[in-house]
Amino acid sequence: MKRFSAEKEKISPEIMEDLEKIKSILCHYGATKIILYGSLVRGDYKADSDIDMCYEGLPDENYFRAMAECIMNTRKRVSILDFESIKGYLKQRISKEGKLLYEHK
Repeated sequence: MKRFSAEKEKISPEIMEDLEKIKSILCHYGATKIILYGSLVRGDYKADSDIDMCYEGLPDENYFRAMAECIMNTRKRVSILDFESIKGYLKQRISKEGKLLYEHK
């Protein structure tokens, strides 16, 4: 999976700020991997698009606190899924097209 690059993807500073906030919050609550997918990585992001991300490693007991903080601290709508719970076509598409935003090694 390729690593996400704001310069290559031509992401606005406002969206980049939201991505950094989300990354920080998810990491704080225990996420070990964060993947960006959807319109931001396809290059067809519009003003009314949401930010699509998935994670690995976030403990279940921290999920609701992490999601609430992400929603309250970003300007854009966010959709954040547990990669392990995703099935079928969406999981295949994320694996193929997703960009790695963070990985704890």
